Amino acid sequence: MNMPLVLLNRRRRGSVAFSPVSLFSAGEQGFWLEPSDLTTMFQDRAGTTPVTTPGQTVGLRLDKSKGLTLGAELVTNGDFSSGTGWTLGTGWAVSGGQATFTATGANSALTTVATAAAVSGRTYEIRYTVVSNTLNAGALRLGGFSSASYSSAFQTLPSTVGNQIFRFQSVPSGVGTVLDFWVTSTATSGSITIDNISVKELLGNHAVAPTDAARPTYGIEPKTGRRNLLLATDTMATQSLTVTAVAHTLAFTGTGTVTLTGASIAGPLIGTGASNRVSLTFTPTAASLTLTVVGSVTLAQLEVGSTATAYQRVGTAFDVTEAGVPTVHYVQYDGVDDSFATPTITPGIDKAQVFAGVRKLSDAARGIIAEFGPDGQPGRLILQGPSANATSNYGFSSFGSTFVSTTTPQSYAAPITNVITGLGDISGDLATLYANGTQVAQSVANQGTGNYLAYPLYIGRRGGTLLPFNGRDYGLIVRFGANLDASTITATETYLASKTSEVTL
Repeated sequence: MNMPLVLLNRRRRGSVAFSPVSLFSAGEQGFWLEPSDLTTMFQDRAGTTPVTTPGQTVGLRLDKSKGLTLGAELVTNGDFSSGTGWTLGTGWAVSGGQATFTATGANSALTTVATAAAVSGRTYEIRYTVVSNTLNAGALRLGGFSSASYSSAFQTLPSTVGNQIFRFQSVPSGVGTVLDFWVTSTATSGSITIDNISVKELLGNHAVAPTDAARPTYGIEPKTGRRNLLLATDTMATQSLTVTAVAHTLAFTGTGTVTLTGASIAGPLIGTGASNRVSLTFTPTAASLTLTVVGSVTLAQLEVGSTATAYQRVGTAFDVTEAGVPTVHYVQYDGVDDSFATPTITPGIDKAQVFAGVRKLSDAARGIIAEFGPDGQPGRLILQGPSANATSNYGFSSFGSTFVSTTTPQSYAAPITNVITGLGDISGDLATLYANGTQVAQSVANQGTGNYLAYPLYIGRRGGTLLPFNGRDYGLIVRFGANLDASTITATETYLASKTSEVTL
C-alpha cells in the first residue's frame, strides 16, 4: 500500500496562527485537552473547584473541541417568573421570582421535568443563584436526572450565597427527565432561597477521573525543562536525593554552608554573602546524596553538569519556574492508578489522528497514554509509552477487524519528552507514527474492514484498570475524521510542541 502523497510531500513549517479547534470545524468527533488552560480543569470530578495551584489533583478535564459551548436549555421557568412547571414539596414556595424553602425538619424537594432526558455519559452544567441561606443544618442536593458517574446517590450542591455552577456526568441509573432540588431532613430552622436555575449540556467529550484516589496531579515547569534537582530552593533546608555518577554542580547565595555526605565527600560549600553566588562541581557515586544545611542558604541549585546555570526556583516537585523562560503546564500520571475516561464516542469513520505532548518517566512497564475501546475488540486505536515492559519506545495501533501495530525504534529511553503523532487509516491500511515531527515508523499491513466503533476513550490506563502510564501529558488531541493534509499535521504538532517542555519544531 502506497503512502498518501500528502505524507510523502510532508515538510516542516514555522509556527502559524493555529487553534486545534479548527480540526473539529466540520463536527468531527474526538477531544482536545489542554492543561495550560486552567479554566478547563477542576480538582473535583463535579467541576465545582477549579485547579489553580501546582500540586493539586485533577478530577475533571473539559474537552475544548466543541468550543466549550452549551446545548439547549432544559429547564422551564428557571427564573421563577411563575411556578409553572415546578412541583413544590412541603416547605417550598415560589414568590417574587424566587423559590424559597423554609425548614420543616424533614427533607423536601423542588421538582421539575426537563425538556429532554439526560443522555448517559454526557456532561451537564447547572447554574443557579443562592439568594440567601439561613438553614441551621443540612444541605442543598440534586437528585433524579443528576445521578453522576462518581456516585449513584444525590449530589451535594454548593449552597453559599452567590452564583453557583455544578457539573455532572450522567450514568444509566440517572437517565431521565426529573430534576429534584432537595433540602436534607437535618434542617430544622432557617430557609434557603434560590433563583435562575439553568441546566444545559456542556458539549464535548469531557474526561473524568474514575475515583478521587485515581486523580492525576497538575504541575508546571520551564519550557526548557527542569535542571534544578533540589526542592524548596528559595530558602534551602537539609535534604537527600539519589544521584548518578556524573559531574554535578551545586550553587547558592547566602552566608550558610552546605555539607555533602553519602554519595560524595566533596566540599563543603561555604557561602560568602547574600548577593554572592558560590558554586562547587563534583562527581558523586551513584547513591543517595545528603546535603546538610547550616545557616542561610538561598537560591540553591544542584544540577547535572560542570557549570552553574541560571537559577530555577523549585517549590515542590510540581512547581518549577525560571525567570525569563516560558512556563508549560502538564498533568502527571503516577504509574499506579491515575487515569481519565470520556463518555462513549461514536466516530462514524475509519480514519483517526492522535497528537500527544508527553514526558515518559519510566520504561519499566507498558503504559497506555490513550486507548479507544476495550482490549480484543475491533475498531480501536492505542497510543502507548512504552509498548511493552522494559522497552525504550512508543507504540501506536490502529485496526478495524484486524490488529495492526507499529513502534518507534528502541532509542526513546525514559525519562524523555516528545510530541508523538499517530495516524490511523483502516481502509487505507496505514498506521503511521511520528516523533517530534519526523516519521519514525509505519505499518502498511491489512487492518481489515469497518470504522472505529463506539467506545469510551481512556487516558492513562487501559479501561481505567490496567497498564498505567508513568508520565505527563502537556496536551492531548484525538480526532476521528478525514486524513489531514501535511500542513495541518505540522501546525498541530507545532502547536503542541509550544506547550511541551524541551520540544521545539
